[in-house]
Amino acid sequence: MAVEDSLPRSAADALEAAGAVVIGRTAAAERHRNPASAVPATALDPKVSGSAVAVATGVVAAVLARRAPGAGQVPAGGAGVVGFETTGGPGVLARSVEDVAHVVRGLGWAAEGADRPLRIGVSVRGVAMTTRTRPPMRRAVEDVAALLSLHVNQVVDHDPHVANGQRLLLAPHLTAGRRALDLLDRYVPRSLRGLCRQLRAAEQVMLKQMLAGVDVLVTPGHTGPAETMSLPGGVLVRTGATEPFAPLWRVSGFPAVSVRAGSDADGNPLPVTLVAPPDAEAALLRVARIIEEGQRNPHA
Repeated sequence: MAVEDSLPRSAADALEAAGAVVIGRTAAAERHRNPASAVPATALDPKVSGSAVAVATGVVAAVLARRAPGAGQVPAGGAGVVGFETTGGPGVLARSVEDVAHVVRGLGWAAEGADRPLRIGVSVRGVAMTTRTRPPMRRAVEDVAALLSLHVNQVVDHDPHVANGQRLLLAPHLTAGRRALDLLDRYVPRSLRGLCRQLRAAEQVMLKQMLAGVDVLVTPGHTGPAETMSLPGGVLVRTGATEPFAPLWRVSGFPAVSVRAGSDADGNPLPVTLVAPPDAEAALLRVARIIEEGQRNPHA
């Protein structure tokens, strides 16, 4: 395993105490070509984190990372790997859901007890008013919904529920994350600190309401597949990496997992991101396993 450079060195100690062999640190920086992309090797702008590349190319089996589902501007599933984040905590990038579960068990993170009927919500609207999920990504989500309908108790359209909440949502994708909020007392004028914290609390309440009534919400990993433009010296790749549901886990601290759910016409991975209420990691991994198995055995 490896530890992302965005985490303290004590994270390596925790892994070694659990029996892992830690071989080094990986880069959180988004400067690397996506090894799962079908675009030419001369691509100029894929924006995948070094952590995702290390796992996708087999350098390590897994990486302990911050914001693992995102794994850079391209979600983990878009790099052909699995990204998992616990409730309000760190995450794991690995080659498979089982590898993620193995690390979770080894570290003692709670991920047991999902052997019950699940109600799955599906939404492609996003929490921003301007979200426009393109057809290939939309079809990938619809295929996942059809697959899950064969394995879980109920799959429901959750778009109306999300739409009701977004009328009041205060642009959470522009809100400071948990670490940035710790800096409020140093950089934000005293007269605005209370307002910032009130807005943050209001956003979290609304985000929780968006998940009301479902155990797991299935969302697009991004708004669409990569688009390319030929330029002198290479190809500019516009990754289509806008993550319409990222605030549901980045702002709120909800658990989430990103997994590959299909491919576009050029063979680029299409990811979905699963988000769940706090402490529902076991349900997330259970649903992610179904999706991953469906990719491995599409005709089973």
